[in-house]
Amino acid sequence: KTGAGKTFDGRVAIVTGAAGGIGRAIARELSRHGAAVVTVDAPEHGTALRDPRTLRVLRHIAAGAQYTALSPDGHTLLLGGADGSVRFADLRTGRVRLASGRHDGVVERGIFSADGRFAVTAATDHQIILWDVRHAAESEAFNGHHGRVTQLAISRDDSTLYSSALDGEVLIWDLKGT
Repeated sequence: KTGAGKTFDGRVAIVTGAAGGIGRAIARELSRHGAAVVTVDAPEHGTALRDPRTLRVLRHIAAGAQYTALSPDGHTLLLGGADGSVRFADLRTGRVRLASGRHDGVVERGIFSADGRFAVTAATDHQIILWDVRHAAESEAFNGHHGRVTQLAISRDDSTLYSSALDGEVLIWDLKGT
């Protein structure tokens, strides 16, 4: 549906800064329209999965993030840290896994593949890292940008990564190794 009758039943929404102000208002509105709401606040406050109707905390995850991304199936949350760490949180169980490997800068971008098997992050170190989600492990690092990465996109068949950065370049990366 569109307009005032729009519903988000069965959808998961990530809202940052939901502890107050506009973030809280947005979380309430999405919740009112049926979305399951995941709130991410300052790292010291962690992450909360909230009831779509009441915004009551259903599950608290003791890990906050500078950047978050949600897997296509809505079950896994990528949490990118100011310390360069990457964590994967299972929203069904609350289990958080710290990935082996890390960035040398603040994680500012992240995206999951269409099938959710891998994720890609970018940080202020200008590096892009490919992660094996199942094993919470770094698979490959891509270097080539000379400025902060501003966008990441993965082709529908998960074979190609596109990245753009403040250096003015768009780089194309082969993810299948062919």
